[in-house]
Amino acid sequence: MVKALDAILGVACVSLFAKYDDPMRLKLYGLPGEYRLPAHGLEYRSLSNAWLSHPFITNLVFDLARKALVFGEKGYRKYWNASDEEVIRCMVDCDVELAHEIMERNKRLFCGIIKASYNWASDATIEMLYNVFYNGMESAINDPSDFVKNWKLSPSSWIRHTGARTEPNVICYTDNMYNNNRFKF
Repeated sequence: MVKALDAILGVACVSLFAKYDDPMRLKLYGLPGEYRLPAHGLEYRSLSNAWLSHPFITNLVFDLARKALVFGEKGYRKYWNASDEEVIRCMVDCDVELAHEIMERNKRLFCGIIKASYNWASDATIEMLYNVFYNGMESAINDPSDFVKNWKLSPSSWIRHTGARTEPNVICYTDNMYNNNRFKF
């Protein structure tokens, strides 16, 4: 399961976090294949905290993680076209170019995994979400580094996040992209 998480989620996050992850962090913490098995389940430790930059990104990463975990649990890793060595090299070096190669090679399968999370989504919507992973989170978020603004944590803008269509989540993003293909949160 962890190898599937690395191959699918780890590689996709190299691309998604291209401008925000530091390869030096991986030399100290979060190497490919790192996990713990606490009492509550599997703790995957390879990603940086960049997935917390915005609710939309958190939604995407969590949903992909859930499906990649099932993908690995079912023994489907063998259908993902990337060797363990290639995945490790991609993640350790934060090699965005290699991440793009792996994603393109597996695009049909990757989009199928995304579709499993968003079964309501059209092919165009799945393509939009694939492009966010491929082009990086700044393609969908104006300032991924502004955590307070992105999560509306200041006293004047704080809201409860309930998953409504108007909140900064996957449905809101895709709905707005249909109306304005340059939309960003």
